[in-house]
Amino acid sequence: MSQEQTIISQFNDATSKYWSTHSDYDQVNALLLYWEDDDLNVVEEVTALKALFEDDLKFKVQIFPIPTENAQADLQCEVATFVKGKANIDRSLVIVFYAGHSGDQDQNSEPGYGFWRA
Repeated sequence: MSQEQTIISQFNDATSKYWSTHSDYDQVNALLLYWEDDDLNVVEEVTALKALFEDDLKFKVQIFPIPTENAQADLQCEVATFVKGKANIDRSLVIVFYAGHSGDQDQNSEPGYGFWRA
């Protein structure tokens, strides 16, 4: 085993139990987003992140595959509902993770205002 691998292994052994039992938050909620039409094949990454958050860190996780049809409205509604329902709890942390292409600007919108697209 290389010296780097030894250091990583020792760090993981020393800290693995810490992260699952210590937190500055009473509750951590994560919303994981990816496109239903997954042309980047990120669903495995999202599934692995969900397992890490739930199993190792004891976070509460929701996954939302962004639909192709009516994407803007459905996504905005999902994120707003999630944040409103989770962020107003004392000592809570809300994580929104997006796996996909970066946003783009709609040609009909004002500069600086992006929109979601697959």
